[in-house]
Amino acid sequence: MKEQKALMRHQSRSFQQLALCLLSSGRSQELGDMASQMGDLHDSPYYLALKLAQEQRLEEALDLLRPLATKGHQESRQLAFRLLLHQANGHFSRQEYDDLSPVLDEALGLMADDPEALKELATFQEILPFCYLRINRRPEAEEKWRLDFLECGNAGLHRLALLCYWGSRDAEARLPQEGQGETRELEALWRKAIAFWVALAASEEFWQEWGRSREEVYGVEVSSQDLEDLRKNILEDLLARRFYYYLDKYQQADQGTHARRHRQYLSLLRLERQAASAWHKLLPQLSQLERSLEIHLSGGVMLMELVRSLQKAAGQNHCFGETGKVDCPPCEWQDLCRQNRLTAERTVYLEFFGGPLMGREMGLDLIVQQILQLHLDKTDGDELAEKLSDYLSPWGLAAVFLEERLPEEVLRELERLGPEQKRHPQALYLEAAAWAEQGRLRLETQGLNPALQVWQKAKTLIQEMKRLNAPKVYRRLLRLEEEMGGWVAEGCIREARAIHKEGRTDEAIRLLQKGLEIVANDRLKDQLADLYCEKGFASLAHDQLSQARQEFETALSVKPGFLRAKEGMSTTYNNEGVKQRTAGRLEEAIRLYKKALEYNANSRICLENVAGALNALGVKKIDDEMPRAYSRERKLSLLREALAFFKEAHEYDPSNETVVKNHNKLLDILRNIPGW
Repeated sequence: MKEQKALMRHQSRSFQQLALCLLSSGRSQELGDMASQMGDLHDSPYYLALKLAQEQRLEEALDLLRPLATKGHQESRQLAFRLLLHQANGHFSRQEYDDLSPVLDEALGLMADDPEALKELATFQEILPFCYLRINRRPEAEEKWRLDFLECGNAGLHRLALLCYWGSRDAEARLPQEGQGETRELEALWRKAIAFWVALAASEEFWQEWGRSREEVYGVEVSSQDLEDLRKNILEDLLARRFYYYLDKYQQADQGTHARRHRQYLSLLRLERQAASAWHKLLPQLSQLERSLEIHLSGGVMLMELVRSLQKAAGQNHCFGETGKVDCPPCEWQDLCRQNRLTAERTVYLEFFGGPLMGREMGLDLIVQQILQLHLDKTDGDELAEKLSDYLSPWGLAAVFLEERLPEEVLRELERLGPEQKRHPQALYLEAAAWAEQGRLRLETQGLNPALQVWQKAKTLIQEMKRLNAPKVYRRLLRLEEEMGGWVAEGCIREARAIHKEGRTDEAIRLLQKGLEIVANDRLKDQLADLYCEKGFASLAHDQLSQARQEFETALSVKPGFLRAKEGMSTTYNNEGVKQRTAGRLEEAIRLYKKALEYNANSRICLENVAGALNALGVKKIDDEMPRAYSRERKLSLLREALAFFKEAHEYDPSNETVVKNHNKLLDILRNIPGW
């Protein structure tokens, strides 16, 4: 057996040497005859292919080489690659692009792992990604177009958007049933599709160029409104409607995991759109920051120059991109500096930032966050910048869930954060807002008591946050407290009114008091004060003046200055004054009438009553006390007192004719008394 193998190796080497000699001397016919005689023994087809290649019979040569290349024959692979490259050059020079693509596909399939071979395909850079796709090597195509995008922008971005969108749809169609298979790659594709399409939709330059190209090709002018509609429809029809389609499909199939995945894609799309919109509105407003950084943020800026400016502004060592530094201390920029695909010399276009997904794709999320922080440090109350800061934070998706009124998703997203992130003031604010929104939803679906329970959680968080030194979040808390106050008031008042109509006023009062423990809302105070007034007037109707006064006083303690309570208090004092006058205790009646007027100074009844009591007291001084006065001085004193009572009565009720008559009559009497 060993002798036989040695003989075969000897024959193979002899054949190779003879074949090479025949080729070098141009005796290809003899080589062909010899290879034919050898048949399939050893690698004779390879040399026969060499002979065919010399005769320009390329297809026949390739037919012989392909089986050998498939079996791993290295020389056959290399020769086949050369022949295919020769064919590709011919097709390219003749602009035969349909024929070129399959040739490049096959060439890539043979030598895709050989860097030197790939360099020889540089001529075909534009069509190369399509060839990668034909041989099912999507990541290579994506990387090629990503580099095109980083170098020249719009065209590469459009191709990336299309690639990831259709790749996602294809992968979704091949997705196994619930609980089977891995969706991580699919999720990454959809996130990229969202990032690229949102960034593209926001690119003014791309759509202007697109409109001009359509006008040149079709001779029809594309209006700015048409472009705006198209950009909007791309995001709503191409992405949002597609996600809704899958969401409905998976819900009907009872595949909850996949349904939640597309529910999240819709939120991610909203997050990216909101962030992109905020960024594009904010970018032109950063002129003050540009002056501080001494750099323009629009129109393309060198990465090294931009990062060094940010480092300098933050008081850091501005060493980004320095060559030869391998042992620099860790810093927040090290991933971008050491590992990012963006080289320090590359020009970056912040206009393409879009949102957090696109920021991660471009490696610019840290840069934009630093720009935002510097801007917020120099401004006060820039809500647009604060909102964008939320979108770009680890709790950005939670912020969008809150905008979509999905409090359970907010809380679930916040639960995924690390311990320190959970204690961040902005994350705590989102948690409080989520509980407030949860209460609103429970009010509609479960009733008031479950709503009050979660509103109490929101209140506890709000009170805790007010003790933090976070002024920018504090402003949001005040708005949240006001909004939640409206929800609490609406729920409690509606329920309290229904209970009150059933005659359970005390229960309605307790309910309103419970609401006021959560929020100090004026509507709640008004309603609670009104119910105390109801009880007060009910006691008045039964002549229970002390009990009525207690209810009105409680109403005023809840709502100082409450008009109905003041009117009730006035009525109690007036009625008690009537009782005292009836009993002949005029001084006490006058005191009570005046007390009534303290609560209702314009009460006609009280004014008339106090005037009448004062007049009666003046008459009493003259009719009852004058006959018992024996000295002239005492009589004059009584007359003066009576005159004062008549005068005061006239001030309270100028239209009282009896008071006027008594006052004038007594005044005439006094004038006729010498030395009065």
